[in-house]
Amino acid sequence: MNRIPDKESFERFNLFAPRLTLYLVGLLSFVVAVQVQAQTPAGSEVSYEKQIAPLFQEYCGGCHNESDREGGFSVATYSSLMKGAKKGKVIGDSSKNESKLLQLISGQLKPQMPPEDEPQLSADQVKLVTRWIAEGAKGSDRLLPLRERLKSRSTDRLTVHGLSAKKPI
Repeated sequence: MNRIPDKESFERFNLFAPRLTLYLVGLLSFVVAVQVQAQTPAGSEVSYEKQIAPLFQEYCGGCHNESDREGGFSVATYSSLMKGAKKGKVIGDSSKNESKLLQLISGQLKPQMPPEDEPQLSADQVKLVTRWIAEGAKGSDRLLPLRERLKSRSTDRLTVHGLSAKKPI
């Protein structure tokens, strides 16, 4: 039995087709998102060089750098960060809430850092720093932060990837 669709059937299909297309696009997007998330290793460690140093440079580096160590503290290098401030280390055991740095950036300890009139780390950024500390706060001084690399160009020394040498004449 060959049935030829009438005009009303075509009109109903034309109303339904855009919704079906939108549904299929949404479903495909969801499947792709799940696939991408599944490929990202859940146990991958937070990278000091790629994730943490840029945050500290952006939010803390203006006041806590090698030339302006407010509170005796600098985030310019991994070594200076781990050394801490005048009153001691700022990174401790996050599971025991011993990390002064975490207490300061989360507002649990006064004065809150960055100061309230400055841009603040987002909740996700604080979680990232928390995770980095929980993973052992690993890092190195292999790469100097951008500000320190740029500053080195204004002197008679050249710094490339943390290695320093006198500039050729």
